[in-house]
Amino acid sequence: MRKFSISIFGVLVLMLTGCAATKIFVQQPYDLKSTDSFSYKILESDKVDENTKKIFGNQLDKNFLSRELNKGLPTRHVEIVFTSYDVRHGAARALAGALAGSDYVVTEVIIKDKETGNVLSKISVISQNKSAWGTTQGLLEKHADKIASYLKTGQV
Repeated sequence: MRKFSISIFGVLVLMLTGCAATKIFVQQPYDLKSTDSFSYKILESDKVDENTKKIFGNQLDKNFLSRELNKGLPTRHVEIVFTSYDVRHGAARALAGALAGSDYVVTEVIIKDKETGNVLSKISVISQNKSAWGTTQGLLEKHADKIASYLKTGQV
């Protein structure tokens, strides 16, 4: 009976925790220069509401400041569009965990030369959280962090 209880507990833990990850898929690599400075715009999308854009934009602003991505006049412009946004309600996440589905955020990020408008890089950023832990705000913030990290390093 004890082994059965431990087994059931283990299965429940796995069902409730799942995993969370943010990945970048590079369609066109970016050749980072130390003199690059960025501006950005979150393009209109019917996938997300204003509050979501605000949370995401605030985190990007913090990253741009702390990583010095916007020092001086911008030489690069970053366009970000939400192509997929599906998040669970907090109550569903808490009550059903991984059984309630997963939170899923996908953005397409295009880096352009500010002067010419030429496309320098294209990436897709995918964030997913299958666990019962975490919040939508936390997922959006990690998503923004990953984009800023790529802009700063040019590395995935």
